Amino acid sequence: MTDIPVTVVGYSIVSPTTLRPRKYRKVCTAAGMNPTYRGWGFLRCLDMDGKRLTLVTEDVDYMELLIAGRKAGALEDLDVPVGTFPITRAGWPDDW
Repeated sequence: MTDIPVTVVGYSIVSPTTLRPRKYRKVCTAAGMNPTYRGWGFLRCLDMDGKRLTLVTEDVDYMELLIAGRKAGALEDLDVPVGTFPITRAGWPDDW
């Protein structure tokens, strides 16, 4: 994860079950990641300068908990552990 403060503006799970398999492979290729059975969790963020970046985790179970908690309004001040999102990509998936 990036060491700079970010604002999370969206989230998603990309996997063979959330996207058509061909589209899933295309997104993985664009992000420079290998397709996996479980997929990847994406946090779409803005850095302090308003630049788009995506934080990525392969811990889809954790990502599902974050999404459920956020929808319930329970995660407003949550600090996500740095190691949970070890991959950072410039831009958002639509930019790739």
